[in-house]
Amino acid sequence: MKHGRELSRRILRFFGSSIATLLLATTGLATFAPLAAAAVASSHPHAQSFEARRYNPSVIRHAARLSHFGTSHLRTNGGSITGTVTNSSGVALSGICVDAYDGSPGSFPATSTTTGTHGTYSLTFSANGYYVVEFSTGCGNTGNYLNQWYEGAATEASATAVGVGDGSTTTGIDATLATGGSITGTVTNSSDAPVSGICVYVYSSNGYYVGNTKTGTGGTYSVIRLATGTYTVEFTGGCGSAGSYLNQWYKGASSQASATSVSVSAGSPTTEINVALAAGGSITGTVTNSSGTGLSGICVDVSSSSGYAGPAFTPTTGTSGAYSVTGLATGTYTVEFSTGCGNTGNYLDQWYKGASSQASATSVSVTAGSTTSGVDATLATGGSITGTVTNSSGTGLSGICVNVYSSNGYAGTATTGTGGTYSVTKLVTGTYTVDFVTDSGYCDPGNNAYVGQWYKDASSQASATSVSVTAGSPTTGIDPSLVNLGIITGTVTNSSGTGLSGICVNVYSSSGYTGNITTTGTGGTYSVTGLATGTYTVDFVTGFSGVCDPGNNAYVGQWYKDASTQASATSVSVTVGSTTSGVDAALTTPGSITGTVTNSSGVAVSGICVYAGISNNWVSVRTATTGTGGTYRVTGLATGTYSVDFVTGCGNTANVLGQWYKDASTQASATSVSVTVGSTTS
Repeated sequence: MKHGRELSRRILRFFGSSIATLLLATTGLATFAPLAAAAVASSHPHAQSFEARRYNPSVIRHAARLSHFGTSHLRTNGGSITGTVTNSSGVALSGICVDAYDGSPGSFPATSTTTGTHGTYSLTFSANGYYVVEFSTGCGNTGNYLNQWYEGAATEASATAVGVGDGSTTTGIDATLATGGSITGTVTNSSDAPVSGICVYVYSSNGYYVGNTKTGTGGTYSVIRLATGTYTVEFTGGCGSAGSYLNQWYKGASSQASATSVSVSAGSPTTEINVALAAGGSITGTVTNSSGTGLSGICVDVSSSSGYAGPAFTPTTGTSGAYSVTGLATGTYTVEFSTGCGNTGNYLDQWYKGASSQASATSVSVTAGSTTSGVDATLATGGSITGTVTNSSGTGLSGICVNVYSSNGYAGTATTGTGGTYSVTKLVTGTYTVDFVTDSGYCDPGNNAYVGQWYKDASSQASATSVSVTAGSPTTGIDPSLVNLGIITGTVTNSSGTGLSGICVNVYSSSGYTGNITTTGTGGTYSVTGLATGTYTVDFVTGFSGVCDPGNNAYVGQWYKDASTQASATSVSVTVGSTTSGVDAALTTPGSITGTVTNSSGVAVSGICVYAGISNNWVSVRTATTGTGGTYRVTGLATGTYSVDFVTGCGNTANVLGQWYKDASTQASATSVSVTVGSTTS
């Protein structure tokens, strides 16, 4: 624990709390001490989840070591977690889902697996870090077991984190799943006959959905995996029931607010939660096209004055276009017909009876226990806008978003396919503006190299040329030609003129980082696309692990042209539609620091982390690990003076105190080491 606390302090001194937190949280550096935990709680972007978590020193292992510092300059060699899942009787449970999360709110699992025949599992991680592990049914196991987080926690916030890293395996991360409670009963109709195919939904006391099932042949049901607490239960049609029944909350209530609560104890069944459902009204009809052909896959939405009134699952027309909406209380309703439930045809949405809006729809009267039939619809064919999107050379561009707007707002969208063609359908008669978008997350990001436009060659909707559409007819020939954005090209070499691949090239405008980045290829050439007209600065970066070739840490990055800072960089002018070429860079070999680490007896010590950095300049920090003879070499250093820190944690777990060079206990008292680019300080 002492070494973890000291290492936490050292990282905080080098980087400040926010960077130290990032390193600790993402790499699994060492056992969390109070100081490190406080730093995480105060400065991590997901501070709430980290602060709430219980870090157990017996579980959080020395998990990783740092490699190249700076943005993404961390080792990500990962490791594994293994364990066994049993029930409270010690019986191994197969088919249990095992998911590991990194603590980011709303994140997907970092890795997942399923327990085998003997209840054992193994999770493999690609990155070092701290993870919380969840155990749940649903991966083949249908038993009545409660979900659980390690170790024995009911929530992610209270889970014990497990450290992973350095390629090692953390064993013994076991779970004993408790038996859940259950709610069981029988559903009948008003004649006391059992009703199958009724949906049963269970909600917690705070209104959250927690489980569901459907009634079987005898009208019986059982909702399992419930924790101790109070619940409300809802019964609806829509899960295969043949009749029309009104929704009901237990016990005979029409709403959740008036429902009778049901108490449940984990490990025990709560029985006799029975209901008798009253008959509901129904609306039936047939949907066809203008030729009288039945349309399948049409959504049928029924609304009352209070809002949507249909079943939980939207009714859909069948093969012949027929539909039936059941479970309706006595009252008046409006009915909407639309594509989207399997039908992708060019049909206009419609409200009964032939209305274009709910306000103008004809109301349909329903009586509980009866069927209102003949509520039919004939859907009109919509208009469309079609065309081809090309570049200035006439080549079709796929993956361009095409958004269509009416005077009332958004009206439809499409994405260009192979050859650049598109078609936006389901448009009513009217005039529209069309926007061709290249930078949306829904479109091909490769087309960010082109300037989007409004039809016809307009930069804004206000200046766009309107497109007239008639329902039932296509409006063709809406063909834009997109112009390339500006491009910067060049070649990156070493001082001998040899091209360097794997160098990151980042472009900045006066407003900051543009997001335009590339990596040099074979021969050191690069091309940064997607730039608007303006002036830019260009940064040639070495050492972005996972993005650029880490082998090129052997060179010192620079700003164009031979500048060490952005402020002193030479600006590069760019014009849309043109290429600014010859933005080259010749990178120099950096300096390095070498030495040997021994213990007080003069014996060489391997596995010692060596950090060389300039205070308050974390980008300049580099690291190395001592080898078999205690020797090390820290490379990638620019000209300057450095503080060098020696700590355990890179393979050496001996009970020895770290130190700063030269025999100093703090950075402030450390002896500085001078480095010159192209030279070794030994």
